Amino acid sequence: MRDNHSLAVVRKANSLIEASFKLSVNEQKLILMLTTSVKKDDQDFTTYTLSVKEFAKAIGLTDKCNIYQRVEALVTGLQKKVLTVHDTVEIKNVKKERIQNINWLSYSSYIKGEGLIELCFHPKLKPYLLNLKARFTSYKFGEVAQLRSSFSIRIYEFIRQYENLKKRTFKLEELRSIFKIESHQYRPYFNFKTRVILVAQRELTKNSNLTFDFEEIKNGKKVEKIKFIIKQNTPVETRNTSGIHDILTLDNEPENTVLTNLISLLPAKYQEQQSIHQLIEKYLLKHDFDYLSRNIEYANANSNAIRSTSINKKKSNYRGYLKKALDKDFGLAYQEDQAIKQETEDLLREQEQLKEKLEVEKKKQEEADKATLRLLEEQKELAKKHIATLSSSKLEELEYDAITVIDEPLKSIIKNKKTGWKTSLKLKMNELIRNRLFSN
Repeated sequence: MRDNHSLAVVRKANSLIEASFKLSVNEQKLILMLTTSVKKDDQDFTTYTLSVKEFAKAIGLTDKCNIYQRVEALVTGLQKKVLTVHDTVEIKNVKKERIQNINWLSYSSYIKGEGLIELCFHPKLKPYLLNLKARFTSYKFGEVAQLRSSFSIRIYEFIRQYENLKKRTFKLEELRSIFKIESHQYRPYFNFKTRVILVAQRELTKNSNLTFDFEEIKNGKKVEKIKFIIKQNTPVETRNTSGIHDILTLDNEPENTVLTNLISLLPAKYQEQQSIHQLIEKYLLKHDFDYLSRNIEYANANSNAIRSTSINKKKSNYRGYLKKALDKDFGLAYQEDQAIKQETEDLLREQEQLKEKLEVEKKKQEEADKATLRLLEEQKELAKKHIATLSSSKLEELEYDAITVIDEPLKSIIKNKKTGWKTSLKLKMNELIRNRLFSN
């Protein structure tokens, strides 16, 4: 084990970074710390021994959380976890898509009384962790050690991989597949944005050397893709003063980040108030993240403690206002109203954009029609001038050709020299000349 784990280097093939798997945040950190034990030029895996105390220290845990018991359970659970890697394999000189399901570990043990764990990667992971020469990504373990969401770690790796390109775009469903998020989880998109994207953005900005902005790419009203704009970042130095980290990081996803994420939704001046922390923890025992988050957002938008305007001078106790909202679930109607408002605004915006698009297309068509008419008139005039230069014999040939191809009713008018026959014949002759002169 290295003394300074934060400087230890994680080195992974890009295909492993993009593999589909679901690990808790501490399972991920254990795997990442294990990868730092793999030497750059190793040709084979060995059994790696890690100190539970050192692992806990590296990720900011304390003895308050029964770390030995919890890490033992962590190792046992990790032994059963599988990742899915999509790659290609050549069969009879033809490349075929391959889907591999691989266990992370081939061996694990917990040595009681010694505080040691022994782990060995599954042999099938060799191409993704050993002797990497190209298409791999590396970073220091310290850049993710303090992150509390497994999604944050994954997104850090994605943007680290594309750091030089400054941007990366994922289909929303592709991200859900990579994270192995169940079809019913984090629906609608607002929940995915709140609990995955925004959590990662806040955590990376606070704790890591890279962070991101993002753009939502829509197909109609539906968010179809997310574009990450990658930025260098100077993390804010943080301390574990409240003990929240100990509570959160040991549990499985997605519960492990709930309390921290809810606290981050509070106005800045209330985020350090322990009485509000306790209030949130109390209601978190009875309700889920969405219930609490919508009521926090309701209180943020409506409490006079926040909306201190010149018109409204009435004082308000934010904690009391939030408690009342949590009791009555005022946030539900507020969330529904906001969703309807947003949907209406999106619809009006789409209608306006469609109207503008139709106007532009209409103008383009009008201009095209005018250009076509001008060209036709020019061609008619040129054909007329050309006819005027024809000899008598050529003119007779042209008249004959015109009468031959003309419709029967009109042909009868011309042959019988009824009213308008000359004009009809000239028009047909002009048309024939235009076709001959300008057919290309």
